[in-house]
Amino acid sequence: CSEMFSQCSNLVEFDGSKLDVSDVTDTYKMFDYCSGLTSLDLSGWNTSKVTTTFAMFSNCTNFNENLSNWKFNAIYNTSYMFAGCHKFTGEGLENWDITNAVTVESMFLSCNKFNIDVSNFKICGKTDSLHRVFQYCLNFEGKGLDNWNLESIERMEHTLCGCENLKFQLDNWANYPGFDWDITLN
Repeated sequence: CSEMFSQCSNLVEFDGSKLDVSDVTDTYKMFDYCSGLTSLDLSGWNTSKVTTTFAMFSNCTNFNENLSNWKFNAIYNTSYMFAGCHKFTGEGLENWDITNAVTVESMFLSCNKFNIDVSNFKICGKTDSLHRVFQYCLNFEGKGLDNWNLESIERMEHTLCGCENLKFQLDNWANYPGFDWDITLN
């Protein structure tokens, strides 16, 4: 499925709900740069074997679908998955468990509308870096970040840079080895 619809900027809607992806492991750049995409139904997808979603929806500027039914058992790389999805609010990801992911860099980079409570969003497990995960998420308030266990995190550069509506108190994060006020926020 890698790059299957990549750069199909005229693709406006797609019903993939009946596609059997139960044996798919790689969705690398699957819908990358589908900037016209406004309606996408992937509700029937079994993502349990997917290992990489690198840039799967990156630069789908109009993308804002609920993916709450997706479950990941083997996920390894979610980097840039939603990067540049300016209208993506994150609704449906509140209970995602991607603790097996090692690479999550820039997962929500420039998701201007992203603003969910991430209390139950399980991202910190095997990863050692939150590099640019929420950078330029302009509406992100940081709800739930204080519940995250960051003991394994070594890199936090630009994690919250450009989060203009951040209401999260960073005091809890200051005790972790990868935290630096300047590079986390700038």
